[in-house]
Amino acid sequence: MCFLYNLLKTCNFLSIGDAAVGEGVNRFFLSKSMTLLQFGFHINFGMLRLNMYLLCGNTDITRMFEGEPDHLTPSTAQFLLESDMFLVPGMMGAYCGVLTKKKSCCFKGLGPCISGLCPAITHVLFGGSPETTTIQIEDCPDIDTIQLLEGNAELTKQEEKAVFDLALSWDLPGVTKTNQKWLHERLLFHVISRTSRQVKQLRKGLKETMVWPFLKERADIIPTFLPRTSEAALNFHLKALLQFWTGWELLPSELTLKVVSSDFPKSATCFETLRLPATIMIMKLRY
Repeated sequence: MCFLYNLLKTCNFLSIGDAAVGEGVNRFFLSKSMTLLQFGFHINFGMLRLNMYLLCGNTDITRMFEGEPDHLTPSTAQFLLESDMFLVPGMMGAYCGVLTKKKSCCFKGLGPCISGLCPAITHVLFGGSPETTTIQIEDCPDIDTIQLLEGNAELTKQEEKAVFDLALSWDLPGVTKTNQKWLHERLLFHVISRTSRQVKQLRKGLKETMVWPFLKERADIIPTFLPRTSEAALNFHLKALLQFWTGWELLPSELTLKVVSSDFPKSATCFETLRLPATIMIMKLRY
């Protein structure tokens, strides 16, 4: 619980409503936090406060990870970096991993975690050399512009300007006939170089928990600890059901289902129990 308290202080959570405690509440908190960290949250710049709730339908969402699924890279937003916000995904991921390991003696990869990270980022995160990692074009948030440099086709004035603007923002020269291939490689490598500080914060967050030595000794666990989105074991609807049933999407060793006299389904997440109305079960049997 000390970790949760420190995390609340770090993120400056805004809580509204009655206090709630219990294992189910902790599981829901962790699952919701990981969802917000991965898919975005709202920042109130006027108060410099992170209000960690999704604004459905609102485009004013700050994302800590950008790019396509399975090719996510840390955001380069200076506000997040200077606020040490990338410590949080590391600590949260490690803490969820500790809970999973404690309950099952292994990482099942079904609990709340950051999924879909760029393989190159994962490689560097766990001590791999940036020079030896393989970077794919899909790993680049500016994929449309970088793709213009593939091959030897002559660029139009508009395309040259797009490449020049991107290169200038990364302190690189504009494109010429002689440096097109070199510039393409440098822009790809910038996926690693421009996110090095973010990766260091992620690593520091992991190191502040007991899970880091375990991951260093068991490299085979890393793909399960940071799974690919395309290899997710549970689909969206099953995850939603488990979150309602238990508080998060980690499949427990045992689930309890009860048929009760009620108008709506209810759950006791702390006891991993789902209570379904008898009317629903009767209708299911009839049809």
